Amino acid sequence: MSFLRILGILCILTLLVIFAGFYALYNLPEHDALAQKMIGLGNLFLFFVIMPVFIIARYSKKDLSSFTFNNRKDDDEDWGDEEKK
Repeated sequence: MSFLRILGILCILTLLVIFAGFYALYNLPEHDALAQKMIGLGNLFLFFVIMPVFIIARYSKKDLSSFTFNNRKDDDEDWGDEEKK
């Protein structure tokens, strides 16, 4: 199994925990505190564990130099020509 497949399974399980928390919140009033903990912990796990691991896994072997701004002189001169016209 690839790493991204395992990450996808963890994401689906986390979403199921969140949905189960909402189900318990609205349909089982005696488990209100447990439902809120399920929703909160599911969100924490999703945004503080799964998302950073996904970003690291997807961009670990890519060349990100094309996404940075370069301070080249020839690009700056093009902007000045449009303002003078």
